[in-house]
Amino acid sequence: MDSAILGILGIGEYGLVLYSLIVAIFAILLGGLLGLEREINGHAAGLRTHILITMAGTLVGIIGVTMNENRTFLLLGIVIALGFVSAGSIVQTGKDVRGITTSSTLLLTGVLGFFIGVGYVLEAMVLTLIALGVLVMLHQVETKTSKKNPTITILLDSNVKLGDEIIKVAETFGLKIKNISSKIAKYHDQDVLKVVVTFFKAPKDTIIAFKDELQTAIDPLDIKANLNRLSY
Repeated sequence: MDSAILGILGIGEYGLVLYSLIVAIFAILLGGLLGLEREINGHAAGLRTHILITMAGTLVGIIGVTMNENRTFLLLGIVIALGFVSAGSIVQTGKDVRGITTSSTLLLTGVLGFFIGVGYVLEAMVLTLIALGVLVMLHQVETKTSKKNPTITILLDSNVKLGDEIIKVAETFGLKIKNISSKIAKYHDQDVLKVVVTFFKAPKDTIIAFKDELQTAIDPLDIKANLNRLSY
């Protein structure tokens, strides 16, 4: 443990308050770093969610320090609780499963918060930097490897609920979806939902036929096929 930080607890009447304030700041910074990475990449569980979960873990850690509770059971309780929370960020549409990485970072931030709360601030900082490095570097690798995959970009009214239409139409053409991402974008000065569907390698004619069929099925504001990514 970081003895300097834990030593704050012994500073008179306001030692606990000062300790709680300092570890909360570290929780906001470290949880915010992981949340910011998720936010930048367009994931629903972003900055605020990661910060709040880190702070929740920190609060449990503070309880463990001040009340001399069994920290193993406290940590186990955090992991179980976060298991339910992080599972909510996993989305399955058809055969496509998304959100596993975000689910993992939510679990990690909760545990990091507990580490911060019990005084392992330096260790939490090191683990955060390692996790952030892994997320950033692997994202770059995934981006480079996906350049050969065709994509369909769809613009929809922001109030439209797309459902499983994309999956259903793709299955009729035998296409395998690698990833579906969405975010709010600007189109003719209005907010629209931008959906990018990335496929595994497929024939050019099949992708074009899919685009035409999807245009009829969902009537988007705009739809484009990026076939320059194809590599045969």
